[in-house]
Amino acid sequence: MLSSIRRRKRLVLLIVIGVLLLALSWWRSPVSLRPSDKFTVTAVDIAESSEDAPLTATHVWEIEGSGAGFGGFSALIAMPSGQLRAFSDRNWRFTFTMGENGPKGMHTAQVIPGDGFGLALFDIEAATPAPDGSAYWLSYEATHAIHRFCGNDSAEQVRLLGDELNLPANAGLEAMVRLADGQFVAFGEGRNRGYIFAGDPVDGAEMAAFPVEWPVADYRPTDASQLPDGRVLVLMRRFSPLPLPTFESLLVVGEAPVPDAIWRPQLLASLEGIVPRENYEGLAVRPLPGDAAELWLISDDNFSAFQRTLLARLVYAP
Repeated sequence: MLSSIRRRKRLVLLIVIGVLLLALSWWRSPVSLRPSDKFTVTAVDIAESSEDAPLTATHVWEIEGSGAGFGGFSALIAMPSGQLRAFSDRNWRFTFTMGENGPKGMHTAQVIPGDGFGLALFDIEAATPAPDGSAYWLSYEATHAIHRFCGNDSAEQVRLLGDELNLPANAGLEAMVRLADGQFVAFGEGRNRGYIFAGDPVDGAEMAAFPVEWPVADYRPTDASQLPDGRVLVLMRRFSPLPLPTFESLLVVGEAPVPDAIWRPQLLASLEGIVPRENYEGLAVRPLPGDAAELWLISDDNFSAFQRTLLARLVYAP
């Protein structure tokens, strides 16, 4: 009798968990196909950090917007103009500047792929800019490709990478960064492997793979950037379905990868207790005096009523 009761309790628990997971995936906020034109910014309380901690959060904001042009952000770049720009799973870009009270001057616009591609290039996962703002590059999930855009947002060349990467359709290049020396480094989802391009990928630069030994198991890369000292910083995330669906994030860092050599980044910090838990997928870096850096994170709300678009500012002082 007792074992039967236990089995029933376990069954009820599994049903509750299943319902929560389905709700997280399918209960979406109402979405209009029009660009977002109204935004609400709310400051989020954060815990105080130790004064001698190398990584501290200074501000976190929740941003709410209407329309298909807002939400689902999977990439973030810092532009030479001083603006920040996020890119979404639905091929929109969200551009804004930072004021004393948070983001301002916010607007959205569609990302239009080059002629002949249309919806074949959909679901932006990573972005990286040229230092002078003359161009930026985007990677896509379903069609594994890197697409270059001019600084004025007009589409340029595309490089299709399907056969070269040998990745599943739903596991594209989740993180990509143009290094200061002109090389490009990218990481595929769920793989202990990275890719390095000797120059601009869309100009036909040679690609080489390198194995990766991540310092923490079960986390996957979601974005990457370069610190002022030249090291490569990778944002990583883990989804935990139990006891309730939640996301855990951390940052790892290492010297710039080298083709064919094992890359062994070190854990920089867990974001637990530094910023609120969310599905952080975008990372941008701006240099500060010395080797310090300003880190910006943005979360992907998956267009779900249970998740938020959070923008976080952190300071890294080695």
